[in-house]
Amino acid sequence: MITLPTTKELVASIDAFLDRHSMRPTRFGRDATGEPQLIDSLRNGRSPSLDTAGRITRFMAKRDAEAAATPAEQKEAA
Repeated sequence: MITLPTTKELVASIDAFLDRHSMRPTRFGRDATGEPQLIDSLRNGRSPSLDTAGRITRFMAKRDAEAAATPAEQKEAA
């Protein structure tokens, strides 16, 4: 069974992501979906489509994985 996050939960996970990556909301929206105002619209009550929610979660997972791999790769290069 797939559990989908509420918009409030999705925004909370995006906010945590923004903090982890020191990223501005407009950059996140542009990079994740091509919509610079995405985060503002979600915070103001917009419900994302399933496609948009999927793009957001895949973007965050990919960036988190890249960030986790970076320190190990730097150690190997040293």
